[in-house]
Amino acid sequence: MEQRYLKTTRDLIRIPSIAENHEAIFDAIRFVKGYFNDTDARITKYEHRGKPSIVIATEEIKKGKNGTRDFDVILSGHLDVVDAPREMFVPRVEDGKLFGRGAADMKSEVAVMMEVMKEILVEKQNGGVVPKVALMLTTDEEQGGANGVGYLVDEIGYRAKAVFVPDGGEDLDEVIITAKDLHIYELPAKE
Repeated sequence: MEQRYLKTTRDLIRIPSIAENHEAIFDAIRFVKGYFNDTDARITKYEHRGKPSIVIATEEIKKGKNGTRDFDVILSGHLDVVDAPREMFVPRVEDGKLFGRGAADMKSEVAVMMEVMKEILVEKQNGGVVPKVALMLTTDEEQGGANGVGYLVDEIGYRAKAVFVPDGGEDLDEVIITAKDLHIYELPAKE
């Protein structure tokens, strides 16, 4: 797995998928789709306001009565990166570490999720019982995510019992279990 993961990460780094590079963000989506050509994955591509996304799933999930597409697990990541000089899109290994634009945010994490998803799909193809899993990859996280995850959740209706977003953090050896939190407050108003 390690060699496939490293090769996939390097291939992703070579794609200069910055927000302003419309062709490259679509190239990244095509790369991901091609990675799953030899599986029976259910692949759905979306585009909202010029930003493509792709969902690779173990099975087709149609909208339920509540208007949602419910999964057991969603693996969520982004393929876009912050702009950098062209040489940053040439991956290199130094002292056992991979360097290149997106290596830590989050093309290496996407490569791992792609490999995990492929293993789940192979298990299913071989007759194994697997949960309903989706790999959701977007191309606008560096611009806020409204046309990627925001669109897929709010308008398309994707939901899951658990969502894993292995986006970078302060210490790459530390697992962060929360980064943002939802708080709902009710404030009484007087007339």
